[in-house]
Amino acid sequence: MAGAGTLLVTPDSSGTTINTLPAPGQDTMAGSLPVAIASNQSTIPVRTTGSGVGALAATPTASTNGTALGTMPAAAKGARLYVQPGGSITFTIAATAPSAAPTGLTITVANPSANTVPTNWDEDLTGGQMIYVTAGSGLFRWY
Repeated sequence: MAGAGTLLVTPDSSGTTINTLPAPGQDTMAGSLPVAIASNQSTIPVRTTGSGVGALAATPTASTNGTALGTMPAAAKGARLYVQPGGSITFTIAATAPSAAPTGLTITVANPSANTVPTNWDEDLTGGQMIYVTAGSGLFRWY
């Protein structure tokens, strides 16, 4: 059984392609990912993150230790970060606020200035995890 926010797609023949794009404001399906379902698979779960739980907001000012993205709404599963052309954002993920500059995993999402549209990064958060911004800036939305 599908959970909330999950759409079950049932193929009517082998090699069914799910075409849900272009989305509003998207000119073509260039760069979109076609989905093929194996012949022994009756359904494929597809989760949408496009609508978001909250409004689009600016990421907080970065800090050496990392600044928390905010307070994740109870219904949210993670955050989608948007980076403008020529921009980047660096962050770490932790269950508690870092007390010093992160020494473990940090992630940098960069968007080349040659791009004309924002790029995005989805990060699922579980177990009290939060994104802590250590450099750069962008926009985000909970999903």
